[in-house]
Amino acid sequence: MLLPAQIEVSLDATLRGHRAAVYAIDRTPEGDEVFSGAGDGMIARWLPESSADGEAVARLDSHIFSLLYLSESGSLIAGDMQGNIHFLPANNPDDFRQTSLNSHAVYSMVRWQDDVFAGCGNGYIHRLSADSAEVLQSVQISGRHIRCLYIVNDLLYAGCSDNCIYLLDPFDLSATAKQTGHQGSVFSLAFNPYLNQLLSGSMDAQVRIWTPDLDPVAALEAHLFTVNAIAVHPEWPIFATASRDKNIRIWDASNYTLLKVLTHDRYDGHTHSVNKIFWSGSGGHLISCSDDRTLKVWDVRINL
Repeated sequence: MLLPAQIEVSLDATLRGHRAAVYAIDRTPEGDEVFSGAGDGMIARWLPESSADGEAVARLDSHIFSLLYLSESGSLIAGDMQGNIHFLPANNPDDFRQTSLNSHAVYSMVRWQDDVFAGCGNGYIHRLSADSAEVLQSVQISGRHIRCLYIVNDLLYAGCSDNCIYLLDPFDLSATAKQTGHQGSVFSLAFNPYLNQLLSGSMDAQVRIWTPDLDPVAALEAHLFTVNAIAVHPEWPIFATASRDKNIRIWDASNYTLLKVLTHDRYDGHTHSVNKIFWSGSGGHLISCSDDRTLKVWDVRINL
């Protein structure tokens, strides 16, 4: 069991440059490069270890709601508010491609084998080629927004605005289970390998805990407002949650006790909704983005 005093957190850097809320972030596998997408249509590249200014990778004509970095090619895929997928090849930036999904916003994307799954505002999941962003399959699983996708152990989970979580077979996108527990849209999903449990965050401010088959286990009163993101540490038994209440919270993944609350007043944290978070490849840094137009780089250490 970890104690709050064993967790040390400090703010390493605040990355500025976007002119609107930052909704999407992703990273290289090592975490030495970070990409962000925002309401200003800009996709930026950052080197958080050096706190350098961001470099504009692309400027689009719509809000960017999701980003996915493809490590084998170094390419980026961006999903926007209008239901478009933008494919930015690393080796040939002039070979920019756009695919219309004929849907509302593309809220979430995940990689699986040679495919990319995109979850959209009209309840569709689209299977895309990771090589070309060509649409290979489209299946509607809900009449409401798909707000988040998460894949682990060949299981695909979707969190939706109908308050449900869906368990799908990624081979054919057939639904094998559906569960309702939240009293609001499900905005975030993550897997806790320490207890073999799925975590979900919702507009109801709760984090709910499930078995992999979506049997309910427990619920945490995690935040004051929507839980926008959950990120489990790659090596330590902790996870972080980010919320519309402007705070980031760090939890013990072995027993779900709260360890730290990163606020603006105490840690120089975000001043508006925190929209996405992830851990660096080594796990030494937590990266967050916010409606306050910034990214923040947090140094997190555990003293065992």
